[in-house]
Amino acid sequence: MQNTTKKYRRTVKATIERGDDDTFGVYLDLNEKQLNYGVIGDGKTVEEAIADFYACYEDMRKSFERDKEAFEEVKFEFVYDGASFLNPYANLLTPTGLDLLKDINQRQPNRYVTGV
Repeated sequence: MQNTTKKYRRTVKATIERGDDDTFGVYLDLNEKQLNYGVIGDGKTVEEAIADFYACYEDMRKSFERDKEAFEEVKFEFVYDGASFLNPYANLLTPTGLDLLKDINQRQPNRYVTGV
């Protein structure tokens, strides 16, 4: 795991997404200022996917070090992709039901479920 006592120049968003096969993937948010490397991870659980993501990050760091290239170490902020998490439950929960559970606008859960 990443050392939490380190000082990082910036934090980069990494998105956690549920796949159609109910596995999880983690990838860097394309809207963030890009790094000079990519990192991904996947697993059967969110925890496995994040662990795989950090393993990929460490492999990338070692590769840059071996090639004597500059590697920017960053801290990651993990965020969930709402649509991919709600989609499996689309037939079980109505937007009205989600509105009651989450105390949010009735249209918003429907947008998540439909991927808007």
